[in-house]
Amino acid sequence: MAIMAIMASVLVPNVLKSVERAAVTAEAQTLHNLGIQIRTYLKATGAPPVTAVSPAVPNWSGQLALYTDLSAADLVTNPRRMQRVYVLEPFVFPATTLIVR
Repeated sequence: MAIMAIMASVLVPNVLKSVERAAVTAEAQTLHNLGIQIRTYLKATGAPPVTAVSPAVPNWSGQLALYTDLSAADLVTNPRRMQRVYVLEPFVFPATTLIVR
């Protein structure tokens, strides 16, 4: 029994690190793909997605969801329920700096 406890104490941190590493890699790939899809949106519309001003205009996540394989809710949060934020540099149009994190 003691040997199993020692083995578990050695293996569990490594397993947890590998799970964390996999989640970080998956999020990085999702953000990379999202960047490509935002460029596609910019080319198609000529304007960056904006935050909704009226109910008739969908929010940025709804606008980008048309160009991605993610739903609007999945654009706003990642699988670990951490929110993503869309930030557009206000002094440059068309946008040359776009931060999604």
